[in-house]
Amino acid sequence: MEKTKPLARLWQLRLAPDEDSEADKLAQRHMVSKNDVLRSALRLLARLERETAAGARLLIDRHDAGREQVEVWMIW
Repeated sequence: MEKTKPLARLWQLRLAPDEDSEADKLAQRHMVSKNDVLRSALRLLARLERETAAGARLLIDRHDAGREQVEVWMIW
């Protein structure tokens, strides 16, 4: 069975200038498109939502400061 690419829907996202600039920087740094940056950000946000809804906590492990628990609040 051959895999087919899902149909893409046309949509347009308007970013504030500082958000657009940040998306440009990330896209250039990772050599991807801004769309790829935004898709990745959406997947990360969705995962954080699922994990925190299930009671998970985010743990940030920094090289200089050791481990630090971070509470994530999603406010809409």
